[in-house]
Amino acid sequence: MGKVFHTQTYLRIESTYTADISSNIASVKMKYRKPDGHTGEFVATHDADNKKIYYDLPTGSPLGQYNNWVFWGYAVMNDGRVIPGEPYAVKIYAEGY
Repeated sequence: MGKVFHTQTYLRIESTYTADISSNIASVKMKYRKPDGHTGEFVATHDADNKKIYYDLPTGSPLGQYNNWVFWGYAVMNDGRVIPGEPYAVKIYAEGY
């Protein structure tokens, strides 16, 4: 991934998994922690063929804050168990830097 800017409105945030859990997933989210410490989540899409959970940032919805964001996938299984993914940091840059 190249540089990501805080005003960018075309971005896919994704998480991959290796376990064979595709047939048992009830719902998925992409969770995040902003640079200011606030946390939240996006309702995500599950791509079972490629073992990915992803969220496409809607047009006109920039991330807003620049610096280090942390993202991780989160799956809820049919039986209620939850599987948080491994978090990863993404540096979001101010436009022009």
